[in-house]
Amino acid sequence: PASLSIAVALPDHKEVRAVSLLRAADTALTRARRISGGSGYQIYDSYMQTRTLRRLTLGTELRYALERDEFSVAYQPIVAIADGLIVGFEALVRWNHPQLGFVSPGEFVPVAEESGLVVPIDRWVLSRACRDIARWNGGRSRKKPLTVHVNLSAHQFAEDDLVDCIVETMSQSGAEVSMLHLEITESTLMQDTFRAVEVIRQLRAMGLRVALDDFGTGYSSLSYLHLFPLDYLKIDRMFVSQVEAGERDRKFVQVMLDLAETMQLVPIAEGVETTAQRDCLRELGCGHAQGYLYSKPVSVQEVDALIAVGSIAV
Repeated sequence: PASLSIAVALPDHKEVRAVSLLRAADTALTRARRISGGSGYQIYDSYMQTRTLRRLTLGTELRYALERDEFSVAYQPIVAIADGLIVGFEALVRWNHPQLGFVSPGEFVPVAEESGLVVPIDRWVLSRACRDIARWNGGRSRKKPLTVHVNLSAHQFAEDDLVDCIVETMSQSGAEVSMLHLEITESTLMQDTFRAVEVIRQLRAMGLRVALDDFGTGYSSLSYLHLFPLDYLKIDRMFVSQVEAGERDRKFVQVMLDLAETMQLVPIAEGVETTAQRDCLRELGCGHAQGYLYSKPVSVQEVDALIAVGSIAV
């Protein structure tokens, strides 16, 4: 079916230039298409102007953030629900600008994706995470090494040299393949299904493990999902937050856990915030979790302290 997007931009003073008005209308049109998916309207107003200027500022500042060493990596523990034992961490990028202050990933990551800067940022996070996990595992006697989960953006996953980049990064950091797990969203996998299958097979042939992130929020079907040689299934916080709300929500999560078992995947529940959610997930047979109940994302120094303890009691 045909779609129609409409943008409205009104002059805010008599001497407004035509080019400024057209630029405002184009901005409103872009937002209308993004929000409505192709059918809708958007009026350019002062809020949109402020938001546009903010995005322009972030886009400019992002170009220098890496060389100015403004990024850092925060780590959120992944624990065994049964006893709180820390099994690994998810690496999450943070940006602390000297003038703008802390900039939320939800704000700057989309800007980085639009400007083409997300790949060098992703590579920096991968390098830092590999270096940190190699150090955390150094000299420790564990049956299984601590692991770090690193998110691969759609842009990074589409890079032709992705596998070579990972191999080089791990070689330079001293991290072993058993220490690194890669997370990919459903939407990323569905952009080019056949290539995605081949890339994941190459990664797993190296000994790396791959997780399907934010499961349940994408648009893949089971007929495609079974093609991907995955290792972990991360249940999105949207479903975890409602798991104890009622029988229907509980059964929904149970279906996901049953699917994980059928596909021989290890399930990890994201966004666990209450003991009620934890207890319900444990009863349903979910073995691993992460979320504010256990810990918010923390600095490298705070990870050192958590590892020294070894588990998180809640």
